[in-house]
Amino acid sequence: MKNRDTKRVGAYYSDVTDHYLLYGDGFHYGLGTDPSEPHHRRLVRSHELLVSSLRIDSSWRVLDLGCGVGSFAVWCAKTFGCRVVGVNICAAHLALARKRATAQGVAHRSEFVGADFHHLPFHEGTFDLIVNQESLCYARDKAAYFARVHNILRPGGAYRAIAFTRAPGPRRDRAKLRHERVCHGFHIPDLAQLPALTTWLEAAGFEKVKGVDITTETLLTARFIAKHCLIPVALGKVGLDGLVFRQGRRSQLNHRGHFTAGLAYSKGLIDGDFVHGFLSGQRLSAP
Repeated sequence: MKNRDTKRVGAYYSDVTDHYLLYGDGFHYGLGTDPSEPHHRRLVRSHELLVSSLRIDSSWRVLDLGCGVGSFAVWCAKTFGCRVVGVNICAAHLALARKRATAQGVAHRSEFVGADFHHLPFHEGTFDLIVNQESLCYARDKAAYFARVHNILRPGGAYRAIAFTRAPGPRRDRAKLRHERVCHGFHIPDLAQLPALTTWLEAAGFEKVKGVDITTETLLTARFIAKHCLIPVALGKVGLDGLVFRQGRRSQLNHRGHFTAGLAYSKGLIDGDFVHGFLSGQRLSAP
């Protein structure tokens, strides 16, 4: 990610952190189809999907790329007793992640590092598991990014991601507009299609590559998010959001983009314009 883009994304997340924290214990879509299930349980199910079928123990080293405020990393350290490293470009989020790790009693097994996806400060074969929880979209050159991820996995190590993606096939005007709003509001360079992501994983050397459409599991959360975006988006359309977001022009624009993008992606999931994807792959074990 270019330095200018890194600063812009970091500023966006700094500006909207308070609203993300109101959303719940993790900045991602919850998974589940039971409307009686609490929102926080659906958020945890996203963590569980990222580690499904893996036998993680205290010897593992786990890397969470785009770790937010440490929700997955701290959960993983607490659940399995493993060592975790979280990477983020937002200093405010790193501070909150360290605070979370301390509060959960896993600070001694946790490290949170300021870095971007294209300059990862790790040696080859360092980690047993690397995850992207709705952060893969920030990798500008995803093929090159997967090659770096493959390199810093140990032989036999696993890669898992839950990712925003575009629906396959030609895009209608509505889907194009929603894609533009998502990328602009969340400061994302682009959304790929799920088959392209699996192709790039294979090209990077990953084995046992899978890409699974889990959109159905997100729809309860999508409706929840869409509902809570309606009023802020309406205020922005008539120029009244400055009454709510008073921290300055940049903050106002970031908040406006945040809610516009959240509404566009959530409605796009419901209408079939986007696909929420689950990716998995493995670095080939040493012979």
